Amino acid sequence: MHKLVSSRRVSVSLQKLTILKELAQLLGDTTLIAQVTILSAKTARLIRKRAATRNRKTTKAGILSIKTLRQILLAASRSVELWSVLFIAFVTGSRIGEVLLLQRRDLTLCQSGILVSFGRSKTNMEAYPRSDHNIIIPNPPKPLIECLVSWAPPPTEAIRRFLKRFTTEPVALNSRTRSIRHCTFHSFKRTAANMLIACGNLDDNVIATILKHKEGQHRLSSVTVGYTTNLEAVALRNGTHLAVQFLMDALIPDPKETAISTTARRFKKLLATW
Repeated sequence: MHKLVSSRRVSVSLQKLTILKELAQLLGDTTLIAQVTILSAKTARLIRKRAATRNRKTTKAGILSIKTLRQILLAASRSVELWSVLFIAFVTGSRIGEVLLLQRRDLTLCQSGILVSFGRSKTNMEAYPRSDHNIIIPNPPKPLIECLVSWAPPPTEAIRRFLKRFTTEPVALNSRTRSIRHCTFHSFKRTAANMLIACGNLDDNVIATILKHKEGQHRLSSVTVGYTTNLEAVALRNGTHLAVQFLMDALIPDPKETAISTTARRFKKLLATW
């Protein structure tokens, strides 16, 4: 059944199962009748599922403006744990769900900054250790360093409720796509990707690597990475720390912004405490 790849094939198989069930009933084979009945039910569910998927519109998480991003981090600064999760998600180009799966051993304070190892947070564990799973946050803020002592991310639902207070920018849509206007777990990754692509000073491979996309041509293979324990050096060879630094610098408001924006002024005061 798992080899069926099209709805047409699935429908044909359902017809064949119906014929086979009738033959089994004529032969009086109760075991075969039971097996065919189970397969028919599974095939029918698969047909309904594919039909629903075909008619359903896909959704896309919106992109955050830099002003909204600062507002979110300002509001989250009341909780060091919440702020750290959101900050890591943005500067490492990750979904918040990937950050929530990080454990204390995946965050290491090293000479170059904080080494974040996303290997254990990926759904495909067979791909570990891939070199792009290790990202360094250079010049980490003080609250992030303090949070490493007892890494305890907030509950998923608490973060979800917090983010729904903020709206995103509209994204390019087509007839089968609708935009999610409130901030979601994926909004931080989409925002980071949008800003990195707009930057003309970063290599395309570095952008694909920090976003953990399969299209990135990894500089070191999984076999090579498995031979070393110096993951800091591996992360530096990827060059993703340059992308992280760019995203961190993008959060810093310039003098023009602080002169006209209350959010920018408040965020600058927050930066001063780092």
